[in-house]
Amino acid sequence: WELSWTVSPLARGRGVAKKMVVEIASDLKDPIRAEVKVGNRGSAKIARYAGMHLERKADGILYFQRDKLD
Repeated sequence: WELSWTVSPLARGRGVAKKMVVEIASDLKDPIRAEVKVGNRGSAKIARYAGMHLERKADGILYFQRDKLD
């Protein structure tokens, strides 16, 4: 699965994306991934909090991955 998220600028900084991504990620047992623009520290933190690790960085994109859960 590839996860993507965005939150309205008016709602940012309230933990909305973190809750949303963690909720979806916890329901998925298959591998998940996300692509985050370099410099988007908030989304990189969310990807890590959802259990993904940085797989690689290329062309201004951070590639996060979480392997299949047992």
